[in-house]
Amino acid sequence: MKIHTPIASLSIAATSLFVIGCTQTRISSFVAEVSEAPEVHGFNTYQEPHTTAIRVSGMLNFDSKEDVNVDAKHQDWADSKTNENHYQVTTINTRGVYKIGGIDVEGKLDFLAKAGLATIGFGIGINDGIYHHLTLGINSRYLDIGAFAGLYHHHGNLKYNGSECSTITTCDPEDWDGFHGDKTEYKISFLGGFYAGLILGDAFFNYSLSTYTPNIDAHGEGLTVPAIYSHYFTLGYRINRYIEINGGTVGSYIEDIGHWHWAGRTGLSFYWI
Repeated sequence: MKIHTPIASLSIAATSLFVIGCTQTRISSFVAEVSEAPEVHGFNTYQEPHTTAIRVSGMLNFDSKEDVNVDAKHQDWADSKTNENHYQVTTINTRGVYKIGGIDVEGKLDFLAKAGLATIGFGIGINDGIYHHLTLGINSRYLDIGAFAGLYHHHGNLKYNGSECSTITTCDPEDWDGFHGDKTEYKISFLGGFYAGLILGDAFFNYSLSTYTPNIDAHGEGLTVPAIYSHYFTLGYRINRYIEINGGTVGSYIEDIGHWHWAGRTGLSFYWI
């Protein structure tokens, strides 16, 4: 009797797969709230070696709201045209919209340290969610450069439409059931980039590139969507040892479609050195 046990187990498994069948999901469209990638920068001034600084910053972004059409895709199991009992992975194209822009208030706390020319920093901020990062760089009399990496816990609304088919045979048109979703939640994305600053006494000019890819999950399907590359151009002035003012512009480039979204920006920072 024992010799037939493996055969019996395989038969049961095969029968279970036939009974369960395969569920196919197709996301046809979505609308997602997205934001500029958060800005990260260095000391903005020459920092004496072997010292530290704590910075608290408040920023205001102002721009018009915009709906940007994007293309996305996801993978799903689909019926094979050559064999109705065989399934294969296929790519589903999805129409999407990024909702970006509007007046945003941001806040951030940075811990910065310098040893020789090398700098290290950790920052945590609020910008339509929470982001945090680690920064490594170099600070000299006239240059402030570095790179950073972290996570962006973006908070936004997602609406989507799609259809689903659960069957043990080929999905015919009448087997598909439509669905829609509307949810607001935190989604985690990788955040990274670099910055380069020119120091001119108490004044400075910064360029920063920051990027992330929105993490969009619709009905359990992870969508492949365009990344957002935000380019920050900032002029600033250190009023005294503790207070800094700045202003500039940010251009967010949406990958694949080549679209730019521009915003104005101003801010105020306080230092403890």
